[in-house]
Amino acid sequence: MRKVLLCLALLAAGCGREMSGSRIYQVDIDVPSEGGRKLQVSAFFPGRLRVSAGDTITFTNRSTEAPHTITFGVAPDRSNQPKLLTQDGENPSAFGKCYGKGKPKPSLTTCASKTLPAYNGTGYWNSGLLQPASAPDPAGPKSVSVKIAERTPKGEYAFVCVLHPFMNGTLSVGIAEDSPSSPEDVTAEGAADAQSALAAARALERPRLFVHGNAVTVSAGWGDRVISVNRFAPARVVVRVGMTVEWVTQSLYEPHTVTFASPYTRTADPKSFRPSGRKSGSSYSGGLANSGLLGPPGGPFPSGPFTLKFTKAREYRYVCTLHPGMNGVVVVR
Repeated sequence: MRKVLLCLALLAAGCGREMSGSRIYQVDIDVPSEGGRKLQVSAFFPGRLRVSAGDTITFTNRSTEAPHTITFGVAPDRSNQPKLLTQDGENPSAFGKCYGKGKPKPSLTTCASKTLPAYNGTGYWNSGLLQPASAPDPAGPKSVSVKIAERTPKGEYAFVCVLHPFMNGTLSVGIAEDSPSSPEDVTAEGAADAQSALAAARALERPRLFVHGNAVTVSAGWGDRVISVNRFAPARVVVRVGMTVEWVTQSLYEPHTVTFASPYTRTADPKSFRPSGRKSGSSYSGGLANSGLLGPPGGPFPSGPFTLKFTKAREYRYVCTLHPGMNGVVVVR
């Protein structure tokens, strides 16, 4: 009776939640981009937290630029991560909800279940795409809740975003039973880390146009291991008839496309992932020319460059099909 009375007296301080043995944590994924800067910060805020078995963590994508996933069972070095693309396009085990009791492999393309149970520290648990905050509601979920199963063994468990190779986090379960992170501390730590990431993003130097002989090089995005700036640099380039423009990406992880006369109405339409229309190295005076995915060297996507030789004086506008508002123009005189 004394314990019940004490709990009632302290209910506003959270005694009821403590009795249930369950806490609810909020972790942000990425941050909203500052106006016009098109910043993508591929990190978890915070990237490390301590919880107990029975707790729940809600991960919410705050990005205005890109989708992300919450995925358990993939090693931080990605040695066992399912490939992102197959011959048929997106790998459903990477892009969709997927659960399996066994460890994942790069060859994994099918799921034992698309229903996500409580996570017990084993197997492959993938949220599928969590859409950016700017995406319309029909585009898909923007958050996912992960309940840690009651009998999860004590230990540290890695979680990752399968889309972004440096995007790792760590969940400690029951290692310090007397001092799990409080939900309030996790929220405050995440907010502080996000502000530090934005400050680092502001300090990134924009690439300059590189002129070499009868060609110029434009950067399709730039950044570091955490930050991607989803813009073309420069966004407007002026060349003479007969000159070649080439595009390379200077982001360390984020792919882009260079797409003229885009027929794709859906953001990140899988049909745009492969080259179409005029091929790289072609002469160009109009019509569809799509690079397909361009990524950094050594990554899961073709690294390019994508090149076109412009043969007619006019303005040619193009986009990245992955990132709304990532636009460029080539002015040929």
